[in-house]
Amino acid sequence: MAFPNRQRAGQTNKQMKRFFYTLFVIFLQKINLFAQSPYSILERAVSVRFTNTPTKEALVVVSRTGRFEFSYNARILDLDKRITLFTNGLTVRETLFQILGEGYNFQQQGEYLIIKKNNKPQKLLTGYISDAKTGKKVKNATVYDAQTLRSTVTDSNGFYSLKVNPRATVVVAQLAYERKIVQITEGSPRFVKFDLEFKPEANRVEKSNNFAKMPTKLANMFISSLQELNNVNVEDSIHRRFQLSLLPFIGTNHRMSGRVVNDFSINILAGYSRGNRFVELAGIANLTREYANGLQAAGVFNIVKGNVKGVQLGGVFNHVGDTLRGIQYAGTWNFAHTTRAISQISGFANLAWHGTLLTQFAGSVNVADSINGIQAAGTFNQAKNVNGLQASGFVNNAKKVNGVQIASIFNRARSIKGTQIGLINYADSLNGFQLGLINIARVGGFNALELSTNELNTYNIAYKSGSRKFYTTLVVGMTPQSDGNIWTHGLGIGTMLKLNKWSDVNIEAQHRHVNVGSYNDYLQEWFQLGLYWNIHLSNRFELNLGPTFNGLVTDKFESPAIGNRDKIFPSSVKRNVYVGTNEVWDTWTGGNLGLRVRLFK
Repeated sequence: MAFPNRQRAGQTNKQMKRFFYTLFVIFLQKINLFAQSPYSILERAVSVRFTNTPTKEALVVVSRTGRFEFSYNARILDLDKRITLFTNGLTVRETLFQILGEGYNFQQQGEYLIIKKNNKPQKLLTGYISDAKTGKKVKNATVYDAQTLRSTVTDSNGFYSLKVNPRATVVVAQLAYERKIVQITEGSPRFVKFDLEFKPEANRVEKSNNFAKMPTKLANMFISSLQELNNVNVEDSIHRRFQLSLLPFIGTNHRMSGRVVNDFSINILAGYSRGNRFVELAGIANLTREYANGLQAAGVFNIVKGNVKGVQLGGVFNHVGDTLRGIQYAGTWNFAHTTRAISQISGFANLAWHGTLLTQFAGSVNVADSINGIQAAGTFNQAKNVNGLQASGFVNNAKKVNGVQIASIFNRARSIKGTQIGLINYADSLNGFQLGLINIARVGGFNALELSTNELNTYNIAYKSGSRKFYTTLVVGMTPQSDGNIWTHGLGIGTMLKLNKWSDVNIEAQHRHVNVGSYNDYLQEWFQLGLYWNIHLSNRFELNLGPTFNGLVTDKFESPAIGNRDKIFPSSVKRNVYVGTNEVWDTWTGGNLGLRVRLFK
């Protein structure tokens, strides 16, 4: 028993198979037609010998030899004209030109070649480019009109077809051959063969248009392979006062734009040029092979392989492959291989591997060789040399600083002559100041751990870092008590005055918050000024002792804080009490005894 649903499914599968089979056959037919290029018959080689032969018979011989058929209107040809011609391996195109002369064009359909009469004056210049010595056809040669800059490139058969004015200067160029220049007049043939002399290897100038990796991918979106061939083949530098383009290959400079230096350039979407002397504007992008002077501005990006001298403005990014002299401004990032510039300004990052910059501002990251002014970034700065200010929201890194480094988190320099300001500062060599909680300088700095005792805290440990002229202190102290230990912690600053080889004097100011028992935020603040005599026991160990002048302020209206005062002070401390409007001051004279260990020699 048959099931109707299964029958319908089987019929549907058969219909689908027939549908895809039909598409496959059509696809093969299209491939076959595509494979028959418009010049496939015209490029077939034929050898013929005619002596006073009528044109009609000559065409029959050519079609038989070339294995194709002619189609034409007999009224457009002089079929009785007598032909004398001897050829050996000429193309069908060249042979027909010898037989029929100018004024005809040819259209291929399958294995038929249709001959048509040109009713209007022919504006096309066609022909072949050949090696003068071997006769071999030269492919990928550039043929261009020096006035209009229209250009074309020979195909694999060495054939070219170029629209020219009645009077034109036509230039033929190929990297391996000597350039040839021909003047075309109104009476010149429209089918012209050029024979090029081979150029010695030593006289060739290899050309490359490679941008850096990332910009290359963007550039290739706009630059055609024909334009790149023109750049390789043509050595001339062509100058134009003004150019207008929609895209690099659609404009007044045509496909020769990569060889043209413009004074003023307007690119509605994107433009491509050898160079620009004054102003270049683009809706999306400017692509320049060698240099840009003056103003270069684009809605999205600018890429210059060589030098920029002036101002470069990009909505997203700017890229200079060689040297920047001037200003770069971009919404996202700027890159210049070498800088002799005023400034790089971007919303995210600036990169300059070599040279000097006056200023560099970025929303996030700056990288430069040398800064002679200001380098400022929201996150990170990197430079080999800084003569001025390096400031970032988080981290600064430099090889040599002659000025100031400011970062909220970390500053690093191999050598600094000036000041570092940050939470953490590091320098291999310091000639100046470091201001931060942790300061490390292996040469020229002051880094020490100190164990000490005083009248309020039995045990104290402090980390002191910076320079001899100015250092900071992190200090923690403790006094054990049965009814609640006394804890102190705080910050301080100090300076060191050298007396002789084995001793010096320290002047320090500290502030500590005092707790009794567990932590509390009552107003219990200890201020101290100390004068210490520091005795060098060895290269690393020092003994210091001296008087201190102290004040403790507590909240007058917080009864726990007032009650803690008697717990904080030992009975041996003689203090003076001053009661203010909102607070109580205790002042006294004390002393400090400590042992210091230098972390670096």
